[in-house]
Amino acid sequence: DTSMVKRLREDAKYLLIEAKYKGFTDKPGSRGYDNLHAAMDTTLEEIPYHARVPEVLYWKAKLYEMDDYLPYAAQDEYKTLIDNHSTHPHLDIVLLDAAQLAVKLRTPRDAVAHSRQLLQQFPESSLAGEASLVLGDAYAMSGAENDACTWYVHIAEAEPNSPLGAKAYLRLAQLAFQNRSYELAIFQLESRIESTASTEGNEDVYMLLAKAYRHENRLEEARRTLEDLTNPVFFPESKTTPLALVELSQVLHELGEQNKALQTARQSAARFPDHPEILENKGEMLGLAGQAIGAADAFVQADQAGANKPSLLLAAARYYKAALRSDQAMQTYARLK
Repeated sequence: DTSMVKRLREDAKYLLIEAKYKGFTDKPGSRGYDNLHAAMDTTLEEIPYHARVPEVLYWKAKLYEMDDYLPYAAQDEYKTLIDNHSTHPHLDIVLLDAAQLAVKLRTPRDAVAHSRQLLQQFPESSLAGEASLVLGDAYAMSGAENDACTWYVHIAEAEPNSPLGAKAYLRLAQLAFQNRSYELAIFQLESRIESTASTEGNEDVYMLLAKAYRHENRLEEARRTLEDLTNPVFFPESKTTPLALVELSQVLHELGEQNKALQTARQSAARFPDHPEILENKGEMLGLAGQAIGAADAFVQADQAGANKPSLLLAAARYYKAALRSDQAMQTYARLK
């Protein structure tokens, strides 16, 4: 049967696109990346009414999201999917991805529309909690902080012992922190910690709590919080760990424990030798200890690690000059040009 053969060939073309997409390992901008986009476009143009068209449009959006230069192209693909393929079997996933991208692109109106549609159309979806969080983020971004707080509180109360609940408490505290309401931030963060027996998902909660304590000059409490956060018995290593070590070093210095502050900075740099903030902090502590050459070297290393702060090179050059290392000072000054 001719129609059957045609349908099988069309199905095969979409299966080939699926195999290429799911096996894709190239980087954006590569020949493989461009060829996959071209194959998708050709298949969509040749067989525009196939049942799997929505899937390919979604894959195109995800490919565009991989490319930092093409997020708006991803946004367009999501909108096409949402507007023209309302029967997509996983429309809730599409709506959440579209809402999260809208927040990233700072288009809160789109984020509100997509997250609200998900919540209204798929109230039982496992993604409803994440959609509520995105909705709160969109309101906060647009300046509607009261509405944002309403959604964050709703999530925090509904998910008290989950990583999602931790995110909601953190968002509430971040709003308070940004408004310099440090005591309110402390209350919200302490409430989160006291309401759960788990530390999972709470790394950023502890980090912000320590910063709030520090702003309120509650340095011993900041110290204890940071020591817990950097203790692998309580928290596995994460992207928060090096930042917490920097904060701990600075708190120790403010407590008058200069030797321990410097020791923490040095040990942290040995543990994270390519982390720009860690290296910058090492330079600051060495400078405060009067070790000019070591401070200069650390600032240069921070720049090489990607700190992207001209002030570090300027400080390094001045330290070299003070240590009578004129050649190194001139070389460092030259890097500023």
